[in-house]
Amino acid sequence: MQVPSLLQSLTTTNQINTMRAQLTDLQTQLATGKKSQSHAGLGVNAGLVLDLRAELNVMDAYIRTIDQTQLRLTTVQQSLSRVDDIAAEMRTASLTSGYETIDTKQTQLQYTAAERLEEVLAVLNTDIGGRHLFGGAATQTQPVEVYDTVINGDVGRAGFKQIVSERAQADLGSDNRGRLQIPVPAGDTVTVTEDNAPPFGLKFDAVSTDLANVTAGIAGAPQALSVQFAAPLPTDGQTINISFNLPDGTKETLTLKAITTGTPNEGEFLVGADANATAANFQSALARDVEILAQTSLKGASAQRAATEFFEYDSATPPQRVDGPPFDTATGLRDATTTDTVFWYKGDNTTTPIRDSATAKIDDGRIISYATRADEGPTRDVVKTLAVLAALEFPDADPLSQRAYDETTQRTGKKFAFNGTTSIADLRTQLALKETSLSNTKDRHERTINATQVLLAETENADTNEVGAKILQLQNQLTASYQVTSLVSRLTLTNYI
Repeated sequence: MQVPSLLQSLTTTNQINTMRAQLTDLQTQLATGKKSQSHAGLGVNAGLVLDLRAELNVMDAYIRTIDQTQLRLTTVQQSLSRVDDIAAEMRTASLTSGYETIDTKQTQLQYTAAERLEEVLAVLNTDIGGRHLFGGAATQTQPVEVYDTVINGDVGRAGFKQIVSERAQADLGSDNRGRLQIPVPAGDTVTVTEDNAPPFGLKFDAVSTDLANVTAGIAGAPQALSVQFAAPLPTDGQTINISFNLPDGTKETLTLKAITTGTPNEGEFLVGADANATAANFQSALARDVEILAQTSLKGASAQRAATEFFEYDSATPPQRVDGPPFDTATGLRDATTTDTVFWYKGDNTTTPIRDSATAKIDDGRIISYATRADEGPTRDVVKTLAVLAALEFPDADPLSQRAYDETTQRTGKKFAFNGTTSIADLRTQLALKETSLSNTKDRHERTINATQVLLAETENADTNEVGAKILQLQNQLTASYQVTSLVSRLTLTNYI
C-alpha cells in the first residue's frame, strides 16, 4: 500500500513542470539576450516597446531622407563651386586681356569663354542616379541644351549667335547711327531725332553745354535733341555733353569740344564762319561720333540686351526676338517659339519660388526646400556672359574692332563680378544654411535614436547575470524535487514502518 495520494502526486508534478518551463524560458533569455520572444511576454511593457520601435523606424526614415538630401546638396555645392571659379577666372581675364585675334575674328579670351560655357552647361546637367539637380521639379531630363545648340542653333531654330545679329541690326540701324536721324541742318539749328523704334538704338538721356550762345535741349516723342547756334560763336575748348541710354541699361556720354582752327578729330567740331556753318560742322562731327559710339559701346550693350532676351524667360514669358525681317528697321519684339528658337533651359521654369520645387520631410512637421535651377539668377548670368563673349566677332579688318572688344570685355568683366546682383557665392551660402540645418537635425535624430535604443534595451533585454543566477537556483530546485519525487514514488507501508 502506497502513502502518497493522487492529489499530492499531481501537485508535485505540476510544480516540476512549472519549474521546467521557467528554466526553458530562462535558458532562451540567456541564449537570445531578450526577456521574451513575443510582445505578450513583456506584460505591461509591450505597448512601450511597440511605441519605441515605431519611433525608431520614423527616425531611421528621416535620417535616410537627410542623407539623400545632403548628397544632392553636396553635389550641387561642388558644381556651383566650379561655376564660381569659372566666373572669377573670366572676370580677371575680361578686365586684363588685350585685343589680339587668333583667327581674324575672335581672341583667345573668346575661345576660352566658349570652352568654359561648354563646361558650365555640362555642369548644369549634373545628375545623381538619373536625377538631374538643376532642373527644379523636372528631374528626369537634362535641364539645359548643349553648347553647340545654344550658340549655333539647329535645323529651323535660331541659336544665340543669330539672336545677337538680329538685335545688333535693330539697334545700330542700316547707317550705324543707333537709329538716330541726324539730317544736315538747313540753318543754325541741328536737330537729332530718335527713330520710332521704342526698344532699339540710342535713347537721349540728357544734354549739357558751356558753348557760348548755344541753346540745347531734349523734348518730344520720339525724343529729339535740338542744338541752336548764335553769334558770338563758341570759343576754343568749350564743350557740349550728350548722354545716351543704351539697351542694356547703361549710359554713355558723347562729348564734343569746339575748336577754332585745324581739322577736327573725334570728339571735336570746327567753329565755322557763322552760326549756319558751325551748325553744319557740328552735325557732321556728331554723326561721325555717333557712328563710332554705335559700333563700339552700343554693339556691346546690344549683345548684353540680346542675352537677356534670349536667356531670361519663364513659363509665363517666353524669350524675345526682334520682330523682323527686316531687322534694321524693326520697331518691336515678338515672342519666340520652341519651333523657331532654341530654348536653352528645358527644366521646371514656373514662377513659384525655386527652392520649393524639391522638398524633403526631415522631422515631424518640418519640411526643407532645397531645389536648384540652371536658370536661377547667378548661374544664368554666368551662362549669359560667357555666351556674349563666345558669340561676338571682332574682325581684324574693322578699325573699330579693338574699341568694340574693349567695351564688351569691360561689360562682361562687371557682369562676372555680380555687381549689385546675387552672386554664386550668395547662392552657395543659401544652400550651406540648408546643409547646416540638415546636419543639425540629423545629429538630433541620432541622439534620439541612441536614447530610444537604451530605453528599449532596458525594456527588452535580459540581465544575463540575473538570468544565470535564476537558472542555477531553478536547477537546484529541480534536482531536489526530482530526488524527493523519486523517493516518494517508491515509498510503501512496509518501508515506512
